[in-house]
Amino acid sequence: MRIIKTKVYKFDELSEAAKERAREWFRDDDGTMSQWAFDNILEDAKMIGLDIHTLDDRRANEGEFIEGALDCAKAIRENHGGTCETFKTVSRYWKGLNSNDETERENSEHEFLHDLLEDYRIMFNKQIEYEYSTEQVDGNIRGNEYEFTKEGEWA
Repeated sequence: MRIIKTKVYKFDELSEAAKERAREWFRDDDGTMSQWAFDNILEDAKMIGLDIHTLDDRRANEGEFIEGALDCAKAIRENHGGTCETFKTVSRYWKGLNSNDETERENSEHEFLHDLLEDYRIMFNKQIEYEYSTEQVDGNIRGNEYEFTKEGEWA
């Protein structure tokens, strides 16, 4: 058996180059932060009556209303603030969703679903951008009290 002694440093004790290596280590999470953000988006959507199947920048977003477009719209109006994009989306389609004209209502529902999925895709991308930001990464590293070698490798 052998014992190896390694001097470890807190994040704020590292050089700028070592801090950047530590950030790279933290960001290389095998998609954990992305999955966490996606799970939060799915949970929020379910609370307003939207079941999201896919959110992707490269292909069509897919989802469906759990109880119906009108119920989803009501939940958004009750639970999302007036400055939220989903609230603005509901406001654009509210009249059509309440329409007695079947064709107008179906068109409004389809557009509402499409635009709502786009709202959630944008929210997801913003959440990922935030989670991987230098400020957030530094805060997580400090908060978890990770220790590193002088070169910024996780100890």
